[in-house]
Amino acid sequence: MSGLALAPEAAWANDLCSLDPGSHAALSGALPTLSTSFAQDVCQILTMPTNSRSESERFTEQIEPGSRLDHTSPSAETMTLPSLWWTRDSLPPQLGRHRLVDAWVSYTIHNSDVRVVDVMINSQFWRALSMPQRYGVLTQFGNAAQEFGYHLRFFQNNGYSARMIGLYACDTHQAAPTPQCLVTVETLRIVQLQQAMQSQPSSPIADQPADPSTPQAAIPVAAEVSTAP
Repeated sequence: MSGLALAPEAAWANDLCSLDPGSHAALSGALPTLSTSFAQDVCQILTMPTNSRSESERFTEQIEPGSRLDHTSPSAETMTLPSLWWTRDSLPPQLGRHRLVDAWVSYTIHNSDVRVVDVMINSQFWRALSMPQRYGVLTQFGNAAQEFGYHLRFFQNNGYSARMIGLYACDTHQAAPTPQCLVTVETLRIVQLQQAMQSQPSSPIADQPADPSTPQAAIPVAAEVSTAP
């Protein structure tokens, strides 16, 4: 399993995204086309703890009280159960359909208007997908989340900790017909972005465990930025 499990300092890194200009400046350096406000949002999304067993306490501390919903709690006002389950069930059988997604949780990050939905992906079916198929699945879920004003994170969960394997975030600060979005399922790029946000020196990218199915060619991270369809 590849990706980067958030380091302990991520518990307060969310605040650093707002208080330390260097944090989102580092991200802007990696993705120079991002606006300052969007870079700050992405910083918070990248450093937000997960609802896994290893980070659940920090996760609860970092979300707005009452904002949490998951696949067991439908709502008439916000990210509803049918919205993501319909997206899941509309996938063709070769992409896993109902077997691909294990669970999801949506929330608002504390002291912000950044709303996120985390989707737990079945590792077995995800590994069987090609890179274009992974992007296709992420885009379908990302579009559904974006309609409700949410950013999207994909994770693999080993029962104790979770690793980010996909990111779909769009700039909600500009009323553009095609908002600027950051979309990737390449875990090495997610590692690069997360490491840019770490307050402690990080080990080289090459030292991170790699997914054998993920191409290792280094492509500029800035290429990830696109406009939503």
